[in-house]
Amino acid sequence: MIARDSQHFPVGLFSNRFLLVGIASEMLMGLFIIYHPWGQAFSGTAPLSFWVWAVLAPFAAVLLLAEESRKFIARRGLT
Repeated sequence: MIARDSQHFPVGLFSNRFLLVGIASEMLMGLFIIYHPWGQAFSGTAPLSFWVWAVLAPFAAVLLLAEESRKFIARRGLT
């Protein structure tokens, strides 16, 4: 099983330039759509407040930690 042996950061976070460019452009497009008036007019969105980000960010961190923990346990054969 590939997921059992894979990690989110096996080679290094900054080793794949194409991936970094893709992630950066996706984030910039998302920020443009959410926060720029032209993006808001095009997609009908409204800006997210700091408190919305403050609520959502810990969930992303918990999901990353849970997945890495699951793979660590699976690699060690503890399940």
